[in-house]
Amino acid sequence: MKRKCIVWISVLIALLLSPLIGNDDRLLLANTPIIYGEESFKARIEERTGGTREPVGLVLSGGSARAFAHIGVLKYLEEQEIVPDFIIGNSMGSIIALLYSAGLSPDQILQACSSINITELFSLSLPVNSGVLGCEKFKEYIQAFIPEGTKMEDLDIPVMIVCEDLVTKRQIRIAEGDFTDVMTASFAIPVYFSSVKYKDHLLIDGGQANLAPLDIAYSYAPFNIISTTFYNNTELNLQNPITALNVSIDIGKTRQGMNDIQNHPDDSIWIRCNVEGFSYMQFSAMGAIAERGYESAKDTLSTPEVKAQLSEHETGSVTDSMMNHRDGFNAMIDKFNSQYAYYQEIGSDGFHQALTLGASSYAYPSDPFSLRDDTVIGIQYGFSLNDWSLNALLGFSWQAHNFGTAVPALNLSSELYMFKALKIQTDLCFYIDALSQSNPYSPVCSLSQYFLYTFPIFGNSRLELKGIYELVNNFNSEENDITVWNGLAHLFTASGIFKYSTDLTDLYIEGGANLSLWVSSIRPFAFGTIRTSSHLGTDFLTISGNLTGRFAFDGNGNVPFFVGDGFRTRNSRILHQGSPSREFSNPQNSIIIASAAVGVDPSPGKTITMGELILFEKLSIQAYCDLLWYQSSVLIPEFSPGIEVKSDISLIGLRTVTIRAYIGYDSPSRGVIGGFWFNSSN
Repeated sequence: MKRKCIVWISVLIALLLSPLIGNDDRLLLANTPIIYGEESFKARIEERTGGTREPVGLVLSGGSARAFAHIGVLKYLEEQEIVPDFIIGNSMGSIIALLYSAGLSPDQILQACSSINITELFSLSLPVNSGVLGCEKFKEYIQAFIPEGTKMEDLDIPVMIVCEDLVTKRQIRIAEGDFTDVMTASFAIPVYFSSVKYKDHLLIDGGQANLAPLDIAYSYAPFNIISTTFYNNTELNLQNPITALNVSIDIGKTRQGMNDIQNHPDDSIWIRCNVEGFSYMQFSAMGAIAERGYESAKDTLSTPEVKAQLSEHETGSVTDSMMNHRDGFNAMIDKFNSQYAYYQEIGSDGFHQALTLGASSYAYPSDPFSLRDDTVIGIQYGFSLNDWSLNALLGFSWQAHNFGTAVPALNLSSELYMFKALKIQTDLCFYIDALSQSNPYSPVCSLSQYFLYTFPIFGNSRLELKGIYELVNNFNSEENDITVWNGLAHLFTASGIFKYSTDLTDLYIEGGANLSLWVSSIRPFAFGTIRTSSHLGTDFLTISGNLTGRFAFDGNGNVPFFVGDGFRTRNSRILHQGSPSREFSNPQNSIIIASAAVGVDPSPGKTITMGELILFEKLSIQAYCDLLWYQSSVLIPEFSPGIEVKSDISLIGLRTVTIRAYIGYDSPSRGVIGGFWFNSSN
C-alpha cells in the first residue's frame, strides 16, 4: 500500500512539473538548428557533381554594405572557372547568394544593385509591430528580375540561407520556400526591419549570432571556400553609446565566425575581403567595395599554396541553364532600366499601404512649384495601387526660407504614372492660421496640378515637357479678410526642360511661359533658366551657377518674383512684387537673377558617421552670392551673399534626405537671412 502511494505521488508530481520540464527541453534545443529542404538540397548537390566527385561549397558572410565585395569575389572565381556546387548565405551575403544562385552573373548583380538609388527601396515606418524601415519597394524591385512565386528549390545553384528565430531561439536553415520572403528575412536586423513570418517562425538576420557560418558547409562538402567582410574600423569612437552597442553586438558574432574559420585551416580557402574599414552603411560605395572583393579574391587565389589546394578539387562550371537565365535577365534589366530612366520610379504591383513618418518639401532647387515655399512634416498614411499612389500627411508646415512660424497643415499628394513617360501629380494642402507666415500668397489652401512628359534622348540626357496649374486661396488685403475657395492666385506654367548629367557635370536648361490670374487680371510672362554644377578633378571642389530671367509680354511691369527663382531675401517689396497683394508697383518689365557658388568637401572620399547610425555623405560647405536686377534705373544689382552647408544624411545608409542650410547677408533688407530645406524621395 505504501509503495502504491509513493507511485501515485510520483506520477502526480511528474504531471505537475511536466510543463516546466517541457519548457526546459525546448530551451535545451536552442543549440539544435531547424533545417527546411535539406533532402532536396543534398539531392541537387549530388546532381551537380554527378556523383563522381566531392562537392565544393561557398560561404558568403554577412557585413551589410561590405557584403557587396562578394560580387567581385564571384566574378574572379568565374574567371578562374570556379563555380560552387552550393552556397551558404548569411545576412547581407544572402542577397548576393540568392541572386547568383538564381542565375544572375556577378556583373548583372552589380548592375541591378547600382543602377538605382538604393535608398528609394526603403521607406520610414512607425515602429508599431515592425521595424523603422519598410521593405515593400525592395520586394517589388527584386520581383522586376525574379518573378513573383519563384522558389528557392528551383534555383540553378543549391543555396541555403541562415536565419535566427525569435520564437524558438533556434537557428533556422532554409533551402526551400519563397525567394523574396527568404531574402527579406535574411537581412531583417531587429529595430531597423520587421521580422518575417516563415511557417511557425519569426525570422531575423542570421548574422546576429554568427557572421561567417563556415561549419554548416562541412555538413555537405569536405572542402569549402569562404568570403568574409568583417568590420575592423580602428577609427571608431568607442565611447559613443550607440557605437559601443553596435560593437558589443558585433563581438559575439565575429568571434563565432572566426572560430569556424580557424577550425578549418587545411580544408578551406579564406578570402578575407579588404573592405573591413568601410562602414556597414556605405551602400553608395558598392562599386568600390565590389572591386575590393575582386582584388582580394585575386590576391588570395594567386598564392602558390592556394593554387595547390584548388588543383586537388574539381569544381562546377556555369551551366547552360545559367547562361539561358542570364540572357533572360539581360532583357529584364534592359526593360526595367528603360522604364526607370523616365522618373527613377520603382513602381508597384498590387495594393500596398503604410503608416510612416512623412515629410514633403516644396522649396528645394529643382522643385517645380512656384507658389509654395513650405515644408510639411508629420504622420503620413499612404497607399499605392499599381502605378497610382496617394499620401495623406498630417503635421506642421513652415516656410523653408524664413524660419517662420510653424502652422498645422494637412497635405494630400497623389502621383500617377501613365504610358511610362507621363507623370501626373496633384498636391492639395490645408493650413490653419496661415496668416502668421510671411508668404506673399498667405495660403489658406493650395492646389497644384503637375503634368510631366519625359523623353530620354541620349546617354544621361533627357527632354521634359512640363505643365503646372497652381491655385492659392489667400488673404485678400484689399477687403481685409480671408477668401475661401475663390482662388485669388492662379498660375499656369508650361515649359520645356533639357537635362544632362555626367559624373562631373550637371546641366539644366528650361524655357517657357507663365500665365497668372491675380484677382481679375490675366497676364502672360516668358521665363528662362540655366543651371549648372561641376566637380573640379575630385569631389573636393565644386562650382555651380544659376541664371534666371522673367519678362512681361504685355509691357505692364510688375513681373512676379518667386522664391524658387534663386534670390534669397526677406525683403517685403521683392517678395510681394507681382503678387495678388499689389502692395508695391514696379514698372520694370523684367527681373534677372544670377547666383554663383564655390564649395569644398572638408573630407573628400570619406564618410562621417554619428554613432554608426546616421551617415553623412556628399558634405559640402560653399560660399554663395545671389544677384537680382529688378529696377531699370539701377545698374548695380541687389545682392545676397552667404555660406551654405549641404549633405546627404541617411539612416544606416538606406534612407537618405538631402539637407541644405544657409545663413547670409540680405542687402535689400540690410540684415541677416537664413533658412534650410531638404529633398527626400518617397
